[in-house]
Amino acid sequence: MQVGGACVVGVVLEVQMACACIQLEKSSLIHAVDIGNNGSAFVELLVGRSSSPDRYEPLVAMTTFMTPKESRQWGNTNRVKIFGTPSLTPS
Repeated sequence: MQVGGACVVGVVLEVQMACACIQLEKSSLIHAVDIGNNGSAFVELLVGRSSSPDRYEPLVAMTTFMTPKESRQWGNTNRVKIFGTPSLTPS
């Protein structure tokens, strides 16, 4: 799959937040998503349409990648979670 678009990473209100914007060439059905983590306690995946650039809906609801203890001790910072069709929010 060819992916184009821009990526933005920033800090918002002293809370570290990373955002990645990926634009697919055409409208596509998404059946599964693999998300790799590098130190994020929580991850949420939002999707939208180019025809409505200010409207995003969750595809994967906010999920934890690290427990509070792991977050405080900076442990288990790298893991991958696979979200299949049953885990994706219906549109």
